[in-house]
Parts: sequence; structure tokens; C-alpha cells
Amino acid sequence: MPKLLSKILKNPTLMTWSSYFIQFGSGVFVLPLILSKFSQIDISFWFLIGTILGMAKLADSGFGPTLVRAVSYYKAGSETLPKNVEEYKKDVTTSSTPNFSGLSELLSTTNVIYTIVSSFLALILLTGGIMIIWNLISMAGHPFYLWFAYGMLVVNSFMTIQTIRWGSFMTGLNFVAEMNGFKSFIGAIKVLLFVILLLLDLKITYLIGVMLVESMVIFLYLRNYVFRWYHKNGIKLKKKWYFNKEIFKSIWPATWKTGGIFWGNYLTTSGNSIIIAQISDVKLIASFLFTQRILMFVRRVSEAPFWANLPIIYNLMAGKNLPLIRKKLSELIFLTLGLLIFSLLFTGAFGNDLLSILNIDTRLVPTFIFTIMAISILLEENATIHQGIYTSTNHVPFLIPALATGVLILGGGFLVVNKFGLIGIVLVQIIAQTLVNFWYPVWLSFKLVKWNLSGYLLDVIRNGSLLISRNIKIVAVKFQTK
Repeated sequence: MPKLLSKILKNPTLMTWSSYFIQFGSGVFVLPLILSKFSQIDISFWFLIGTILGMAKLADSGFGPTLVRAVSYYKAGSETLPKNVEEYKKDVTTSSTPNFSGLSELLSTTNVIYTIVSSFLALILLTGGIMIIWNLISMAGHPFYLWFAYGMLVVNSFMTIQTIRWGSFMTGLNFVAEMNGFKSFIGAIKVLLFVILLLLDLKITYLIGVMLVESMVIFLYLRNYVFRWYHKNGIKLKKKWYFNKEIFKSIWPATWKTGGIFWGNYLTTSGNSIIIAQISDVKLIASFLFTQRILMFVRRVSEAPFWANLPIIYNLMAGKNLPLIRKKLSELIFLTLGLLIFSLLFTGAFGNDLLSILNIDTRLVPTFIFTIMAISILLEENATIHQGIYTSTNHVPFLIPALATGVLILGGGFLVVNKFGLIGIVLVQIIAQTLVNFWYPVWLSFKLVKWNLSGYLLDVIRNGSLLISRNIKIVAVKFQTK
């Protein structure tokens, strides 16, 4: 039993799933209480928290994913970081041991970077953040407790940005299981506290206070974990404000483009929330944001097999072993997309029935709108996976398509919402993404790893099925042995 528990705790996919399922527990145990205890204004504010925190993460400007790649390359022994796909394709000098000097200079350089990022975050939250919540708080009469709640969200956002930095280092060092295992533990405590606070009929400010404490604890854990790893490996850190211009030049081209893509993706995925939050029908706001939250959770749970193993993919990409890369990718894509399809079908078929069992009055959006949203999420996830594969080269050509799509969705949504309602909004979203976003990253990824469509489909189905078959046989053998 101890060996089995140890394997579970060190499995990045299982620990990522555990983190997501804690979030699911938050929905199962907390959401019914929120819907029964809070007013429609507070419910809508609660669902908008994700939109506000998503905006806060935009301040990271793409440094997080770029840092994951940089740390992975240095840990794999690379002496330099590729600035683009041309440099990636050239032979990169590597050694059998991690590049400790590069890791040291990278960590110190990020001190300066994230000081600037935090200043940018303050600007975002004092402008765009207030614009998002202004309509709701105005309808409530500008109560102090909601403004105080927003103030705590601002502080929580600063903790989130710092967590991105240290989480990127842990991910790049391949401590995904340890990171998500701790997040699961703290998340479980948060869910318990949420339930207690709601049963005591306390306001939304108390829940956001718990979220703030959670963010602070996770930030301190990740920071200390990375420092311990550096100390254990004898890595001497540079001065606090040391700044390596060459490292910055290597990561900046991919970073600012990734940051721009994040802005475009934010408008793409959250633009509808921003539009809906401005209408006067509070019940409609709560209903749509609720459905969107459920679908996003389904996506996050389903994508765990791929994103939890991203450091492994980056290490393989650094080695350029294409057959092995294609094999590993096809297994992870099979698990991710297969689970996503199943989850979307299950949610669409039984979601409202489950809500009835839980005595929740709020319902998912009508079937036609739900279907469009589900198809959009499936195509989005597929494109995002291939975008992640291609950006392992540090070449990021998705900036203009992402920004253009985001602006088109936001602008088009505002134009159609009054005449066509929700149907118009979701149709604008899927049409805008189909123009470029759904196929362009896939095409570039295929070129990079030498895949064509038929080979890709065959590899995904074959290698994914073999992976499932192997795991079933392993479990069966262990069961028979017992």
C-alpha cells in the first residue's frame, strides 16, 4: 500500500486530476449552497471572479509558459535557449547534466521581470477589472462589502501572478505531481471552509478571504520548494536584482507574442462573459456564466493527461526524436480528447438531471446553444494542444490571429446580443475561431513533427488504444496476483 500511494503521489496526471476534482468538489458541495444562500447579484459576482482572475493573469504577458520551456531546456542540459524555430532545428549543444548556471541566472532574472509584471497588473485591475464589475455593483447600489470583496480579489491576483512564476519553475523541473498534490490538499481545506462559512450564512467576502489565504499558502510552498531544489543541487543564486540580458533576449520574442495570444484567447473565451455581464437581466447573467463555468471545468479535467506531461514533451522536443515524440503525443492526445468528448456528451445528456437532484434551480443553456459551445470547446482544445507543441520551439506565430479573433468576438457579440441573444453570441464565437484559430496551429504542428492528417489520426487511435490496452492488462495482472 505505501508503494502504491507513493506512485500515485508522484504521478503528474493523477495529481493534476486530483487538483481538478477538488475544484469539482467545490462545485458539488459549494455551488448548491451559493445558489441558495446568495442573491442573484452575489451569484453573478461569484461567477465573474473567474473572468476577473483571468484578466489578472494577462499581466503575466506570456512569461509563465516561456519560463516552463526555458527551465525544461536548461534542466535537459541545453547551453542556450532557441529564439525561434530556425534555431530550434539547429543542433543545440547539450550535456548529460542540467545547466545549473543557466537555471541560476534565469531565476534571478525573473525577479526583475515579475516586479514589472506586478506593476502592469495593478494598472489592469484598476481599469479593466473595475469596468467588468461596475454594472453589477451599480445594480446592487454600490454596497461596501462587494467593493471590499473586489479589493481582496486584487490582492489575491498579485499572489496568483507570483504563483505563476514559481509554478513555472516547478513545472519545468518536472515537479508537477508535487505541485498539484499540494494544491489538492489545500484546495480540499478550502472547500471545507467554504461549506462551513456558507452554512453560517456569511457573505461572499468571507469566501474570497479564504481564496486569498489559499493563494498565499500555495505561493509560499512553491517558492520554498524551488529554493530547496536549488540548494540541494548546490546552485548559487545571483544577486536579487541580477538581470541576464541574453536570457531575456532569448525568451522575450516568444513571451510577448504568447502574451498577446493570451489577450486574444481571453477575449475569445471570456468575451461572452464580459458582454453578458453588461445586460440588465441578472438571472440570465447567472445562468449563462454557470453553464460556461461547468463547461470550462469539464475541459480542465479532460486536458490533464496532456498538460500535466508537458515537461516530458519539452524534453523530447529538445532531443528531436520525432518517432518517439509522435508516439508520446498521440497517446496523450487520445486520452485528452477522448475524455473531453465523453465528458461533453455526458454533461449535455445528464447535466440538468443532476442539477435537479441537487435541487439547483439554475439550468444549463438550451440544447442547441450547449451543442455549439461544446463543439467550440472541443475544437479549441485540439488547437491549443497543437499550439503548445509548436511553441516548444519558442516560435510563436499566433499573435495576430488570436488578437483578431478576440476583437471580432467581442465586437461582434456586442452587435448581435440585443437582436439575437445568446444564440448570436455563441455563433459569432465559433465562426470567428473557425476562420484561423481552429486549424492554423494544427497545420504548423503537423509540419514540425512530420505528421499528415491520416498519419495523425492513425497514430492517435492506434497508440492511444494500445496505451489503454496495456494499462488494462497491467491492472488485470495485478488483480489476479492478489
